[in-house]
Amino acid sequence: MKRLLNCFLTTFALISRIPVKCRYRADFTYTGLFIPPVGIFVTAINLFLYFLLRPFTDSFVVALVILVIQYLLFNLFHFDGFLDSVDALFCHANRDQRINILKDSKIGSFALFGGIIYLFSKIYLLARSFSLIEHLAGENLVFAQPVAVFILLSYPISGRAGAGLIPCFLKPAKETGLGALLKNYKRSYAFFGVVIVFLLVSIPPTAFAILKPGFNYIILLVSLTAAFISFFIVFRIYKRKIGGFTGDALGFSIEMGELFHIFIFYLLILYSVNP
Repeated sequence: MKRLLNCFLTTFALISRIPVKCRYRADFTYTGLFIPPVGIFVTAINLFLYFLLRPFTDSFVVALVILVIQYLLFNLFHFDGFLDSVDALFCHANRDQRINILKDSKIGSFALFGGIIYLFSKIYLLARSFSLIEHLAGENLVFAQPVAVFILLSYPISGRAGAGLIPCFLKPAKETGLGALLKNYKRSYAFFGVVIVFLLVSIPPTAFAILKPGFNYIILLVSLTAAFISFFIVFRIYKRKIGGFTGDALGFSIEMGELFHIFIFYLLILYSVNP
């Protein structure tokens, strides 16, 4: 039990910016199991901020505050991996040059452009999705569609579920760094972690569908396909251009999974408004 707790704290400290005091030596044995569940903590914070702020301000401000807090507490490391990946993977270079770019702390023109487009898209889609949910809800702006808000704001789970699968199918690209620390990554643990979080996040929509028949909880299942879309894209690109994964690949996958989740949900809710 102590080892499981230590592995969880190790993973939490690895993929968040919240200080965690581990009493034991860092242990990455069960990292694959715990990467997806960390998204539950992020989702809980996002939901708290939404229901706290939405009665007092508009959807754009709520989306902006949610993302600022999330990035300060969790996603800045992942966003750095996204920027490094954009710089390294979308330029004309060989494998060794791309790995050097990934290690470079400077931001290139590809990363700057990609980062601006990414953040703008994320804020816009999140704010528009809030507005569309409330449009469907009618007069009761906050509590008429809590499950729809839950499905939308569970995007951190999708991002981390996709990232948790990357080391299952790619070997570390370098002998040092985060990838090397995960060289003994257990595929079975990673799959089990993904299954656990998918089951947990399906409980609220399923319960709501039982209490109120007619709720289309399949939205959750479709939205969580974002995890596998981001995994497949990052896997293919890193395998072809790098030959393995690095810590930046995990951050890239998390960010892409979150964006895909929000985008898929936006399309579904938009279709509900304008069938």
